[in-house]
Amino acid sequence: MKMLFVPLIFLAALTFSGRSAVADEKRIKAPEGYVVIDEKDWAYFMEDPAIYLREGREHFLANEMKRAAFELRKGAIYLRAEASRASDLASVRLRRSAAEIESLADEIERGGVQSVSRIDGVLSKAYFALSAHYYELASKSRIRKELDKTADRLSASVYYLDRAIERSGQKADSAARTLINRVMKTAATIRRETGYSIEELGRTMSDLGKEIERTGDTISGK
Repeated sequence: MKMLFVPLIFLAALTFSGRSAVADEKRIKAPEGYVVIDEKDWAYFMEDPAIYLREGREHFLANEMKRAAFELRKGAIYLRAEASRASDLASVRLRRSAAEIESLADEIERGGVQSVSRIDGVLSKAYFALSAHYYELASKSRIRKELDKTADRLSASVYYLDRAIERSGQKADSAARTLINRVMKTAATIRRETGYSIEELGRTMSDLGKEIERTGDTISGK
């Protein structure tokens, strides 16, 4: 059973579901300053970074600068938590985005951010980092034939990919939109345990990987 060790400060940003891993916490002692969260419980929070980042943007547009900064910092905490279980490259991306978001929050509080486009540029990179990270996790769980995890992680990857494209100022073209829908459909059929094949899953993941790479190039200006 996989467990995540999350900094204690992260508790301020969490609202636990009814299925907390109390039994597991009795067996596994977390290091001082950390809490242990079962990976299955953590899955309930996969979309939370986007919620806080979106709310930070909306508070900025409403001229509520302190609240905007507060929400953005919550999103940054999630990115750092995800970085703790990411590959080396994904961890660098996630931590770099978290630092950029926190720096942006400081600027917003000082009144130094005048345009929402400045926020969108930072958020697009954060969403891309999350999308690429969850794609890597999905690839690992697919190799281990953990299909439920693969489905959840694919859903998260494409969820963040869609937001990365949106915040970059681009619109998903018809091919990208078709792929996003295909990935979501594949994830749903995996959960239902019917209507999909291992070969189709492989093709879908390969196409998603290419789209993530293409989006990354667009965001980075390549």
